[in-house]
Amino acid sequence: MNYITQLSRFYQKVYTDERFTPHHISLYSGIFQLWNSAHFQNPIQVSRHDLMILSKIGSVNTYIRCMHQLDQWQYIQYFPSRSITIGSRIRIIIFDNSTDNTPETPLRHLNKQNKNNTNIPTIDQVNVYFESENFPAEQALLFFNHNTAKGWMIGSSQIRNWQAAAINWVAKQTKFERGDSTTAKARHRTPSRLSDRQAKPNYLSVNTTKNYHEPL
Repeated sequence: MNYITQLSRFYQKVYTDERFTPHHISLYSGIFQLWNSAHFQNPIQVSRHDLMILSKIGSVNTYIRCMHQLDQWQYIQYFPSRSITIGSRIRIIIFDNSTDNTPETPLRHLNKQNKNNTNIPTIDQVNVYFESENFPAEQALLFFNHNTAKGWMIGSSQIRNWQAAAINWVAKQTKFERGDSTTAKARHRTPSRLSDRQAKPNYLSVNTTKNYHEPL
């Protein structure tokens, strides 16, 4: 499958398809990016939360409507999930099945490296690992999609140990959900200035008994 031809054919169709809106284009572009990061596995598993962020769609209703319309118009096949812990699946309809004769590019070279990199897990491996470590099941898909969208890179470096990255991911999510308890406790222990004054009404050691009838 020639991914450049696939994307070019898509925009050729969009040019003549008057049903399309910017939301449809951005959603398909987001799906295409996740598909590219997953090395063009078909179908792919997606998270609605991550795909809405990637496509810059802020309304759930708009997201669902556009997803179903892309399916009806035969740009994708959409298989919604009935579980909140398992992402929906999307099969991208191929517009060109010719032999891939695209010249080598840095992006294609990186994709080949990633495909041969055993440090990059599949969604099934991530699910099994999260289950074995008793991590929240819903975090497995979020972790997988987040790193897939980034090409399993941290900055400019390839992730060498995805299990360690998963542990850090869960730790950060747990800390975020729990909140900064240390700050809360410190705030609880530190009395306010008003409380100090109420506890020590004469904390400045001054004479508060004055006769304002005496001349200066």
